[in-house]
Amino acid sequence: ALLLAIEALSPSTARYDRIKKRAIYQSEGVSEYWIIDSDARLVERWRPSDERPEVITDVVEWQPRPDVAPLRIDLS
Repeated sequence: ALLLAIEALSPSTARYDRIKKRAIYQSEGVSEYWIIDSDARLVERWRPSDERPEVITDVVEWQPRPDVAPLRIDLS
């Protein structure tokens, strides 16, 4: 099963990534879907039940299992 999907946003695919792909990933139960917006310098984090993304501008962390050290990315 896919645990994490990450998309780098571009002007030509922004609508598709934010609407169509997000809906597919959420309906399939992908734990997290990140949309990287390099122009705005942020990450939109989506989870299956989210109606709005968590907007992260400083540090994003992902830990698929409690027994695994988290992946930590400093966005600054």
